[in-house]
Formats: sequence, structure tokens, C-alpha cells
Amino acid sequence: MPTRILVIEDEQPLLEEIIEWLRFEGFEPLAASSGHEGVKLALESVPDLIVSDVMMPGMDGYQVLRKLRSVPTTASIPLIFLTAKSDRLDIRYGMELGADDYITKPFNRIELLNAVHTRIQRQGTLKEQAESDLQHLRRTLIYSLPHELHTPLTGVLGIGEMLVTEADTLTASEVREMGEIVVVSGNRLHHLIKNYLLYAQIELISADPERLQRIREAMLQHPEEIIENAALQVAQQHHRMNALNFKITAGAVHISENDLDKIISELVENAFKFSKPPAPVVIEAGKVGSVYRIRVIDQGWGMTPEQIAQVGAYMQFDRTLHEQQGVGLGLHLVERLTKLYDGHLEINSVPGQGTEVCVTLPST
Repeated sequence: MPTRILVIEDEQPLLEEIIEWLRFEGFEPLAASSGHEGVKLALESVPDLIVSDVMMPGMDGYQVLRKLRSVPTTASIPLIFLTAKSDRLDIRYGMELGADDYITKPFNRIELLNAVHTRIQRQGTLKEQAESDLQHLRRTLIYSLPHELHTPLTGVLGIGEMLVTEADTLTASEVREMGEIVVVSGNRLHHLIKNYLLYAQIELISADPERLQRIREAMLQHPEEIIENAALQVAQQHHRMNALNFKITAGAVHISENDLDKIISELVENAFKFSKPPAPVVIEAGKVGSVYRIRVIDQGWGMTPEQIAQVGAYMQFDRTLHEQQGVGLGLHLVERLTKLYDGHLEINSVPGQGTEVCVTLPST
């Protein structure tokens, strides 16, 4: 299937010339003579690349770019600007909006085609990397998930068998101890299944532009209480209530209550999992400019740059050394939830000193 390229240009002779160049090169060109027409055609056809003039009456190129970047189906389409403006500030403004390249008028056929081929090749590389990541996830899922489900289930079944075969000889304290083991194993299994189902749900939403758009409209005006309650609940489970240090300021954030609760719970869970008492865990949250930033800081084992780069579903780090429980899905869920709301996750860590996880989400 030929690569589809949308050209938006209000100068009809230039538009026809570019279309002819692209068709001769083997592409499938689409033509629009105004910004409004270009946006409509982009939403209908979803091209592989867009080439757009900047200075157009009605809707200029910058407005076209802002509109397309706000719609999930067209948000990632690479866009090349055509402009008679060569001022650095104008170019910088376009790049900040999300433009991928600039071609200054007048230009020739070779200049345009070189820019087009470069962007298409880069987009292809990104798609290959995404497919590679997906294949890696599938492989780790196939090999790791059955083991992680089997481990707590074995504990539950083993205790159950002992209760059946040795019920007459067990003391009350032994039964109580076995019951505690069953509860721990059951909770671990329950948590794993919930995380796996959430991960599957996130993937389905990410592939549905309409659902994704609705999800991103969620807004919490006062997230402070949700953050504190989620963190305190995890701390109570770990018997480390005194370890939490909150630094939270007011600010609205685009996210649902359940998803924010999940992000905080998983981040604090990881902070406790990778640090020993009485090491403190700091939770900072609040509006910074146009975004809402959450930082969870621990003084635990830390991670190497290689481990940070490999953060993903079902990834274990130093499991035999630290007896790490769970499959490492929690941190990946935080990353996927953050991306679901068009946010960003950043991890900074020093082995032996601690880790800082920063989640940035859209605000008002």
C-alpha cells in the first residue's frame, strides 16, 4: 500500500506541483487548498505524513497543527511546515507545537522529497521499535505470568491440603499461622490478577480514540485527599505509617479518581518494597505551571540506568538478591496510566542511595 501524504497549500500552482512530485515518486498524495479543508481531510483519511503551508487565510498552519495534535487519531502524524518565514522564533514556535520539520520557500523538488523520505523513514523506525516492544511484552508475559500466578496459588493449595490431612493434630496457633499464610498468598494473587486485568483494559482504551478522548476529559479539582489516603493505606499494610512525609499543594489534574489512586498506591508500594524501615518516603504533589506533578522519593536500593531503561511489564530486578515479590507490573502500569492521560513518567535513581519517580499530568 503506497504511503499517503496530505499536502495543505493555498497557492494552487504550488499545490499542484507538489502533488505531481509526490505522485511521480510513488506516493499517494492528497490535496487541500485551505487549513479547514486540510483538517477535515486528515481526520477522514488519516495520512502517513502531512505537508502544510504556514501562512494561509482562515486557518493557518499553526492552527492546523494544534487541531490535529488534539485528536488521538491524528496526534502522532508527522508534519512538515512550508513557510516563507525563516525567522528562528517562528521556527521554534512551530517546533514547540509539535512540527517535525521546516522547509523554507522557495524550495526545489529534491529538498522537499529528501525531507519527506527522512520523516517517513523515521516514522517507520518508530513503528518497528513499538512492534519490537510489543513482541518483548508478549514473550515476557507468556513466560512470567504463569509462574507468578502459580507461586501464590501453590501456597494456598499447600496449606489447604495440610488442613484437610492434619486437621486433628493441628493446634489453634498452627491453624492461625496457616490462615495468615493463606491470606498473604491470596492477597498477592488477587493483586496480580487485578493488575493484569487493568493492564489489558488500558491497552484496549489506548487503541480506541473515542474512549481515549473521553478518558482524558476527566478532571479532579482537589486530588490532595486521594493522594494522602492512597499512600496511607499502603503504609498501613507495611506497618510504616510514620515513614510518610507529605508535601502537597492545591491544584487540579486531568485524571480519574480511581486511576490517580492506583498510581499513588503502586508508587508508594514500590518505594516501601525497595527500602527498609525506618527509611522515609517523601510524596510531593501540586501544580507546576500548566502541569500537575507527583514525585515519590525513597532511600532504598536504587536502580541502574540499564534497569530504568528496561522498566516494563513483568520485569524483575535483582529478584534473588532482594526477594522481590510480584512481577514488576506495578511500575509499568503507572507508566501506561500516565500515558493514557497524555502525561509523562520519569525515573531518577542512584544504586544504593534511592529512587525518585516523577509523574507529570495535564492540568488546567
